Amino acid sequence: MDAIESGGAVRGMEEVLPWLAPRELASIACTCRAMAFAVASLTHLRASDLARGLESWPVPVLNAVDRLRYPYFVYSRFCSLPSSAILPRQPWGGRIGCNLNADSQGGLLVLQGVSTVVGCRCFVGCSENFSCMRNGGPEKSGLSNGPSVCADYHMENRVSDCVGSSSGTWDGILCSSVPKKARRLDNFERCAACPCGRTSDGQHAYDSNSRLQFLTRQDGNDGIDRRGTMLNEDFGIPSVQECGAACLCDATCKHRVSQQGIAVKVSVVRQRLKGWSLYSDQAIAKGTFVCEYAGELLTTPGARARQQLYDTMSSQQQQKFSTALLVLREHLPSQQACLRLNIDATRVGNVARFINHACDGGNLLPCLIRLRGSLIPKLAFFAKKDILEGEELTFSYGQVEEGSKSQPCFCGVAECKGVLPSEQT
Repeated sequence: MDAIESGGAVRGMEEVLPWLAPRELASIACTCRAMAFAVASLTHLRASDLARGLESWPVPVLNAVDRLRYPYFVYSRFCSLPSSAILPRQPWGGRIGCNLNADSQGGLLVLQGVSTVVGCRCFVGCSENFSCMRNGGPEKSGLSNGPSVCADYHMENRVSDCVGSSSGTWDGILCSSVPKKARRLDNFERCAACPCGRTSDGQHAYDSNSRLQFLTRQDGNDGIDRRGTMLNEDFGIPSVQECGAACLCDATCKHRVSQQGIAVKVSVVRQRLKGWSLYSDQAIAKGTFVCEYAGELLTTPGARARQQLYDTMSSQQQQKFSTALLVLREHLPSQQACLRLNIDATRVGNVARFINHACDGGNLLPCLIRLRGSLIPKLAFFAKKDILEGEELTFSYGQVEEGSKSQPCFCGVAECKGVLPSEQT
């Protein structure tokens, strides 16, 4: 193939190459020098942003161990419904860009909220500082962007029409600017505080910097307030209620901390013993939201079938097949049953799939996030302590049983058990 023909072929492939998997690119690179150069350029672009432009910042990939330039999987900012056996194609890199944006999921079906429950009625943004409709009228609470009116969600059936003068105003506020569900309520003295943004014991979850308050308070050696009931005694996992599909507020609400994708700059680094790992590319303050664990939401039978498939694939390969199937059990108060959350980030996921285990508990705290209007909780990670730039991000996978014959652990901490936690799926 001469130079003119190869140049034309490369131009014709520019819109095709970003859709191809690494093995397909390797085959094409063997056809001519021009194609090899195009594939090399695309590989460099992919390694510069593992998140395909879907996150607020690029996620670079660094590998000084072997020749593997980047891990290949379908990127999703949030949990999605199980995909078919053949994953959807997702463009990545190339001159045309990734063709995805922050609102796109690349053909994946993201689980939506079930708005059969009543959420908060804050239509500007939730704040524990609102004295909503106190003493028979709304207050702005120091905000300058117009009236911030919040109706008691327990009293929504008692809402009456705006009672104002003939000019159509109520306490100086235009009735037309106040949603019907936020207008004057009959026979009450004070609206209840916003029910969202709280831990399971009813305390406010986030401070003014959107950090977990029970982590930023120094009530114990680890900074966790153990006086309340928001910590699950079996797993040490706190639970937070955030605004969701059943609420009137928008994406800028301060009670939607975990719903905007990864919140800090990170990079994916290849290590000789651990494999791919997640590192912080900035200093992270204690209590800061980092990311959620995104992947395919599976039923229990589906999770067991996936694990059997992965075990089979691992036995057929000389090298250990790396999986990212996470199973979280949450015991009900009766202790007679538990709820399972099965998230498989092996084929579809985000940067959380690269967070490694640490036997000392690591520097990240997993937290269950419940959105009003959604039946299924999310698993999010917050900084358990102040994290330095360049520090690896880790958390505890669970307890290690004595005599366990699981995979070896290379966390390197003084408390290392030697093996990774594991149990029957």
